[in-house]
Amino acid sequence: MTAAQFELLDVEQASTLLQWRFQKLSDAGHEPVAALLLAVRPDVDLGLASDLLSAAREMRQAV
Repeated sequence: MTAAQFELLDVEQASTLLQWRFQKLSDAGHEPVAALLLAVRPDVDLGLASDLLSAAREMRQAV
């Protein structure tokens, strides 16, 4: 979703979307502050953010 598309949402839709994005990021293991910062950026791909977190964890375990 682009920022322009996000701006077309009404308040309830935007709130629901942000809550959903925050929950998905939290469920993927992001710390609350990081999840919030990513959730409010509609241009951030949730799948990619979760994949990057998983890759970072794997790298830490390998070291």
